[in-house]
Amino acid sequence: MAKIQLKNLKKVFKGNVVAVNNVNIIIEEGIVTSILGPSGCGKTTTMRLIAGFENPTEGEIFFDGQKVNNLGPFERKVGMVFQLPILYDDLSIQENISMPLILLKKTQHEINKKVGEMCDFFDIPENLLKRKARGLDVAERQKVSLAHTFISDKNVYLLDEPLSNLDPRNRIEIRSKIKRYQNEARKTIVYVTHDQTEAMSLAQKIAVMQLGVILHYDKTEIVYDYPQNRFVGWFLGNPGMNFIEKVIWEKEKTSLQVGNLQMEFQSIDDERKGHQEVVLGIRPENILISTQPKEGYFEAQSDFIEPIGNRIVVHLVARDIKVKAKIEKIKDIKKDSKIWVKFPADRILLFDPKSGEKIYPMN
Repeated sequence: MAKIQLKNLKKVFKGNVVAVNNVNIIIEEGIVTSILGPSGCGKTTTMRLIAGFENPTEGEIFFDGQKVNNLGPFERKVGMVFQLPILYDDLSIQENISMPLILLKKTQHEINKKVGEMCDFFDIPENLLKRKARGLDVAERQKVSLAHTFISDKNVYLLDEPLSNLDPRNRIEIRSKIKRYQNEARKTIVYVTHDQTEAMSLAQKIAVMQLGVILHYDKTEIVYDYPQNRFVGWFLGNPGMNFIEKVIWEKEKTSLQVGNLQMEFQSIDDERKGHQEVVLGIRPENILISTQPKEGYFEAQSDFIEPIGNRIVVHLVARDIKVKAKIEKIKDIKKDSKIWVKFPADRILLFDPKSGEKIYPMN
């Protein structure tokens, strides 16, 4: 295992394309850390810099306090799994899985034992081991690739979109195996993905990336509940965070003027005083709704109902405000139903309208 530090890391490609821009994070040992972001945000380049396949334009990379900028992937002892599994098609499955141990000159007894353990873990049937790798389907190839990577002891395992090409059933199955492997082996895993579901289900910590910059890096639940800026709030969640523009924050009155609605939030307590325009953010699942009038609730109307599994997303309109509420299915709610809505004070976030950075709460 290794603790990895990226210090002032920058990568500029030909044409002055800045792929990674001043990244500073510490990846803790023994956990899964996800680098999450949209396509082209720099997450794969960051992973290749960690692995040693790319050299940084600026900055330093440390493994357990040792600078590794001048070391290659083999010297850094990194294991990698890619979106498209790399296997030797003319070799058998057993030969593909055992190759790292053969190169390390392990005994045949050790090799057979470890191959058996990996095959049991990833549900690779024994009767497949003599088959050539070229006959495998995509999911089988990825299982073999994971077994090949995890069979030898590495400082860190780097997984680059390993489930992107799989169907939903195989994606869930293999994701659970990766999580179980990490729970049992306590290895350092960096998991690169654009899929927030994968990141949130696997990782103890998430680094959300956009345009080569890490926007928020923290424990998964902190990144989700208290995103540092609007992009992070929008990118995480299904659906993402609601944002209401041009909200007036009257801090002395601890109230918000939301469009034509005046909302009192007694628990919003901030030492800053005065009158300020902000953007209000609240997650759809944190909005409270009632089919009957209630104290502290404001009236709205359902504009559209969107089923998502055993829950529904209700698109709500209240005067000039439009938000989405994610709730359990309620038979009484239909299109154009009258709804009463509340934004709990402890679930509200406020953002700067220009920078998009979170200004409340301050944690």
